[in-house]
Amino acid sequence: MKFGKIIRHAWDITWRYKALWLFGLLASCVASRSSFGFGRSYGPAAGKNIDIDLGEQAFLTFQRWGGWALEHGLLLVALFFAFLVLGVVLRLLGLLGQGGLIYGVQQIETAPEKDLTLKNLWQGAAAVFWPLFGLFLLQAVLAWGLVLIFFGPSAAVMTVGIIKEKIPWLILGFILMVFVLMAFVAVIMVWEILYVFAQREIVIRKNNVLDSVVHSWRLLWKNLGEIVVMGLFVFLLRLVYAAVLLVPLMPMGLAFSRWLAGANTVPWTLIIVNIVIYIPLAIFVNSVYTTFESAVWTLVYREVVILPSAAADDAMPLPAPEGDAAVDAPPL
Repeated sequence: MKFGKIIRHAWDITWRYKALWLFGLLASCVASRSSFGFGRSYGPAAGKNIDIDLGEQAFLTFQRWGGWALEHGLLLVALFFAFLVLGVVLRLLGLLGQGGLIYGVQQIETAPEKDLTLKNLWQGAAAVFWPLFGLFLLQAVLAWGLVLIFFGPSAAVMTVGIIKEKIPWLILGFILMVFVLMAFVAVIMVWEILYVFAQREIVIRKNNVLDSVVHSWRLLWKNLGEIVVMGLFVFLLRLVYAAVLLVPLMPMGLAFSRWLAGANTVPWTLIIVNIVIYIPLAIFVNSVYTTFESAVWTLVYREVVILPSAAADDAMPLPAPEGDAAVDAPPL
């Protein structure tokens, strides 16, 4: 697999076909690529001693906002359901965005002479929406199941240690948690690769959800080394990308945390500049990056599935597999 060629070609597609950016914006709604955690800043409240204990400051902050929450309970409930509905809508749009990106790159590779329009992208994404939605639900169920399987035992051991006040139990639970966390991260990385391959099985080869997952596993096993190398590269690229986006947000996060803690002086100008200028710019950059990363994985998928079969059969794309017997892999 020519990694450099794939990366360059994915960027060329991203830059030339700007219609894909809209679907990159939609695709970025389905799941955040990174989580931004702002640092805490404790400032003295008005009229308080500057040497106030941090624990007391946290208690005062909780008391302040807890009282406000009790007074506006109905408003908070309404906001909760509003954000819940908004989250569902964004996830559905995100699935359409992911389908449109995969469909668009496939069309570019198979029929570059045709114009890539928003209408064509939307129709291609809508045609595979329900299988993608089914795959998304399967991912959600597996994610919660993996959390319970991996972290349940260690959490139980630590809970017993806390209840019985047994330090050895707490230490054992913590050690288990560390090893479990490392294994969990490895499993999640493998599943993420399976997920992106299964999406392309659905969009390109029109397979159903279960067949897509099974065939993706077989493809991963057969091309394990090359796919893992590309996966690690994409993971490192995400880390750099997240760090670049995080730096300009840190001052706003620190200012906002000071305001939550009761500080009288808050740099509202900085906050407004971030909201009005930086956040829209970050959303735009994120849509471009999402388009690029999706193109990378679609090209990788074509490299390990479409192109070898085309060379052997002189036909593209492949028909839907009849049981995947031609690919050697251990049984699931």
